Amino acid sequence: MTKSALCAALSFSLLILFGCDTDAPTSTSQSSAPIAVNVMSVDLSKQLPTTEFVGRTRAPEDVKIRPLVSGRLINKAVAEGADVQKGQLLYELDPKPFQVRVNAAKAQLARSTAEKAQAKRTLTRAKKLHTEGSLSPLEYEEIQLEFTTSTAAFDIALSEFEKAQLDLDWTKIYSPIEGRVSNSHYSIGDIVTPNGDPLTTVVKLDTTWVNISVNETTELAEFQEAMLLNQAHARDFEVHLKLSNGAEYPYLGQVGFVDNRVDVETGTIPVRLNFPNPERLLLPGQYVTVEVVDDSLKPLSVPSKAVQFDQGGHFVYSVSKSQRIEKNYIQWYQQLDGVFLVESGVSLGDFIVVDGLQKVRPGVTVAATVLSKGE
Repeated sequence: MTKSALCAALSFSLLILFGCDTDAPTSTSQSSAPIAVNVMSVDLSKQLPTTEFVGRTRAPEDVKIRPLVSGRLINKAVAEGADVQKGQLLYELDPKPFQVRVNAAKAQLARSTAEKAQAKRTLTRAKKLHTEGSLSPLEYEEIQLEFTTSTAAFDIALSEFEKAQLDLDWTKIYSPIEGRVSNSHYSIGDIVTPNGDPLTTVVKLDTTWVNISVNETTELAEFQEAMLLNQAHARDFEVHLKLSNGAEYPYLGQVGFVDNRVDVETGTIPVRLNFPNPERLLLPGQYVTVEVVDDSLKPLSVPSKAVQFDQGGHFVYSVSKSQRIEKNYIQWYQQLDGVFLVESGVSLGDFIVVDGLQKVRPGVTVAATVLSKGE
């Protein structure tokens, strides 16, 4: 064998040797076992994004009952705390002094009526005599003046009679609205006046207002926008109420009023919600929790334990069809008890890793075990 042939044979042998060494690690990597992980599927959430506000109840009508005339209280027609109808009698004042004034005004009215009638008859005769030339112009003018004066006196007497009758009518005090009366501030026999303390108050309870303040930077921007646009889209939101004891109020509310400006000191917008109150469960002055739910959204449910966070934001590890790990950043509405309500980043039916997160990274192959929601 020549020297050249020997060198060529040696080079070929080394190439084969190193070629085998190069392929060995690749073969080992491909035969490594997949990482075992537990996954759960992404489902539509049965819960919806909810924003809470602290509110306070208020009666839509809260009327202070005061007398329109001064007098002695002689009767309380309803019990304290009773429900009353509009126009129902509440109190009575002693009518005797007012009846005396009515009688006097009535007598004066009768006198003025007679004097006016007499003056009219006299004027009728004087007009005829003046036409015939039997009555001087001066005398005729005096008779006309007497009729005008008697007419004015009649009008005054009629006004005094009507005022006296009105004062007498005001000795009976009726409820101006349907509602519930509070406690009485006076006793039988007390003198009450229009400028004194109210006799009681009557509040309307079949509907209740709840006042809340919506922050101008609230996360529920869509609700705020809907309210500011004259509630054109506010019906997409369900307004729930929780009482101070945690009980759910059985009726939904509606947006009744949105102020036309932001409070510069608090950065909030005053909002009034209307709730039906047929059973009178809500009373004015209660603190309640308002929950606003956007039922137009269709959020996805992702277990909280599957969600991680880095500089890029919140993310989950999902398993592709080829059983490889993918890193997906998510946009979410709200975190509730045990779940994230997700807007985007994952799709319905995706499988996401819930156990074994510390062992995986994007691109690795896994052996996934699907867990049910109860596990």
